[in-house]
Amino acid sequence: MRGTSEATERLLEPLDIRVALKPIGTLSFALFNDKDHVNHYEQSRVVYDISCMGCDKEYIDKTSKLMRTRLSEHKLALKRADPRSQV
Repeated sequence: MRGTSEATERLLEPLDIRVALKPIGTLSFALFNDKDHVNHYEQSRVVYDISCMGCDKEYIDKTSKLMRTRLSEHKLALKRADPRSQV
């Protein structure tokens, strides 16, 4: 709606509230930018590559677990020097 932002700004000015007006870049941004961003460590069913600083090995695999769980397992295997660990 044309003029809505300016009208809102005028209404809030006496209350000493400043309004920052920013145009929306494109219509597609307004319509299709509705996804929630997921932290990489909270994703599951991923293919991952671990370049380990603790053991100087590189490991590529897929997992159905959360990434943070798999990384914790890797760290624990290093700590225990587990011979069954693939990493």
